[in-house]
Amino acid sequence: MKSPYLSKDGLIKKLVEIELYPNKLIEGAFEEAYNTHFLQRRDDGTPYLEQHIYPVTLSVVEFLKDIKKMEVRKDVVAAALLHDTLEDSLSIYDEEFIEAFGHGVYNLVKPLSKPKKRGYSPKRIGFREELRLDIKKVNEWPYISKVIKIHDRINNLSCCSITITKELRKKYIKQLIETKILYLPVSKEISRHLYDELSKKTEEFSEFLKNAGYVTRQ
Repeated sequence: MKSPYLSKDGLIKKLVEIELYPNKLIEGAFEEAYNTHFLQRRDDGTPYLEQHIYPVTLSVVEFLKDIKKMEVRKDVVAAALLHDTLEDSLSIYDEEFIEAFGHGVYNLVKPLSKPKKRGYSPKRIGFREELRLDIKKVNEWPYISKVIKIHDRINNLSCCSITITKELRKKYIKQLIETKILYLPVSKEISRHLYDELSKKTEEFSEFLKNAGYVTRQ
């Protein structure tokens, strides 16, 4: 399973068409996304920027513009480009992020980011408790953060390694459970179109796990 490939030039072309590029905020987001992810690879070895960051950004833009008939704001594009930056960057933290991109973009990205480890390990909790807390948190997210997360999840379910390891088995099973319990209900609240798309991808992902030898627990 592979997610759609999109180059930076391909994304910029779309942004130019809808008169959102060139733009200083978005240009800065492109630069920071590159600095964070340029060496990063998906589980199947494909480049993270072209297989995840750029396709997710485009899908968010197209969904808001074509399906929801909403105006696409520059801060939304920046947030989509940066949706994994706070979590994955080794050099930018909350304060630096706000200084570079402002509170508006930060407030859209922060809910999507897992806490960074800064010399300590938070108390571990069980997956069930973690999921219960996540359900409460997601319900309080801004609408745009929810839209970005659902497109992020659709993309993630499209890109998997066919090489089975203990770590990937655990990761993929967790993704499947999270999607069914947490993100499918959220997608249904946003739009039927998005719910149908995530439902289809979830079914394909579940079938992939079975065919690849992963044992899924319902």
